[in-house]
Formats: sequence, C-alpha cells, structure tokens
Amino acid sequence: MDIKTEFFWATECQLATLGGLLCKKSSPKSEIQRQRTISLRMLLACQSLWSEMQGKDFIAREHPRVNAILFDHLSVEDGLDRWIASVKHRA
Repeated sequence: MDIKTEFFWATECQLATLGGLLCKKSSPKSEIQRQRTISLRMLLACQSLWSEMQGKDFIAREHPRVNAILFDHLSVEDGLDRWIASVKHRA
C-alpha cells in the first residue's frame, strides 16, 4: 500500500462528502465551510505530492474530482471554489 496513493483516494472521498453536503438543502453553512477547509488542505497536500506520483494520467483516471480541481485552474483554492459552484448548480 502506497501512502501517497491512499492520500489521493482519501481526498477524493473528502470531496465526495463535501459534494453530498452541498446537495442537501438542510446542510449548515458552518459544516460546509469546515468541510471546504479540510478539502482545501488535503488538495494542497495532493498538489505537493503530485510530482512524486505516477503522473497526471493516474490521477485523472483514479481521482476525477481531485484532477478537476488540481489541473483545470490557476490556483487550488480557485479550483475548489469553481468545483463547489458546479456542484451547487447541478443540485
């Protein structure tokens, strides 16, 4: 088991949790903000780990949420906020 790969998987799961909260009408804003903060910290760590990973294709295939945020925007925080907006729009 590779800890870096597992961390990318955990980040993907964290984003799924945040996405689920965003889709619920009754989610407290404070909980959404807390989950956003956790997600951002994890994504920043993933960004640091990426250079040590197998490459972008691996991340895109196995971790689509992480990939969409890390590689489609100028900053990780902007990417996360755009992803959150897209999830809210779909809900």
